[in-house]
Amino acid sequence: MKRKKLVIIFLIICFVVVVLLLKPKNPSFNIMGLNETNRICQIGDDYYYTEKDGVYRYGESEPFIKTDESILLASYNDCFYVCNSGNGNIKMYTTKGEMIDEIDLDTAITCFTVYNDSVIYVDDEKKLYIQNEWVAINLSETEVIYSKISDFHCFKYEKFDGVSIYSKESNNSIFHYIDRNSGYIPFAEENFFIVSDSTNRSDVSFYKYIKEDMSCQGSVMLPIANYIPFYVQTVSDKIIYVATSEPLDPHVSRIEARQLKYHIEDSVLIIDADSLEIEKHHETKKYERILYADTEKAITYYKGNYCTYSMSDWKLLEKQSAREIKNGGSYSFEVCGDLLFVFDDETDELINSLNLS
Repeated sequence: MKRKKLVIIFLIICFVVVVLLLKPKNPSFNIMGLNETNRICQIGDDYYYTEKDGVYRYGESEPFIKTDESILLASYNDCFYVCNSGNGNIKMYTTKGEMIDEIDLDTAITCFTVYNDSVIYVDDEKKLYIQNEWVAINLSETEVIYSKISDFHCFKYEKFDGVSIYSKESNNSIFHYIDRNSGYIPFAEENFFIVSDSTNRSDVSFYKYIKEDMSCQGSVMLPIANYIPFYVQTVSDKIIYVATSEPLDPHVSRIEARQLKYHIEDSVLIIDADSLEIEKHHETKKYERILYADTEKAITYYKGNYCTYSMSDWKLLEKQSAREIKNGGSYSFEVCGDLLFVFDDETDELINSLNLS
């Protein structure tokens, strides 16, 4: 009788183990909002994006430009630039697919952009270059440095690798690159700019610096602790800051933390860049991830649906099915123009897009 009970207990344990092993994993979300990814660009009303076999024009099923190289994509002045990330060879195309120029940087590229006929890029040694002027800036300085280089305002971050470049003419953001723990410049205009603490701090503050004498004219500590920022954008004079709470288990890496099973909550803040006043602060439910936010609305993923909320009062405005998101899958979400693109990380394919307008 005792032996029979032991057999039954053993079978129950085996059944539980099998169920746990077969239980599907939660999806992983990689929300792109802090760095240049060079995966999507817009020219006029058309969007172009990369997959494993080349460059696609949005809405078409065949590659616009076919290639099996590992490529990065950028656009400027109605042309787009396809860069081989392994050797820095850049080919310039018209929207008709005609190659009209070629630039050979002769180095591996992490990310790049083109502005006023200059190629701005970070190589695999984390050095910033502005091609044509050949200005090399090592990103490992130990203080915040503001430099005027040709047509650009260039900012380097305190203690960690990172750089932001803004246009002198328009003050618009041109290029961002940050390392894993870097601070960043979420806002810049003619007279001042905002600096964030590095992302490895439990508490994060924003600091306002005057360009003329680099004096600090104010700061604000964000009302969230132990959060990892993953999406930051500027709308007019407002900073949209989105971060996710770090997992309770300290052994969970930042890559593992993308899995929904480790999620606690996301926070979104709207911050006035001039006064540093925090105008809005909303938090999500457990297992609800923010995919996009602006001053009017936010889009989240929650329980198999895309949910749109009003930023004024966090009222649910719309819900639509996210059938393409499967348990155990890994997905990237990236904004370009008026669309939020959804990519399957395993196949590298575009699987959906959400209209933001």
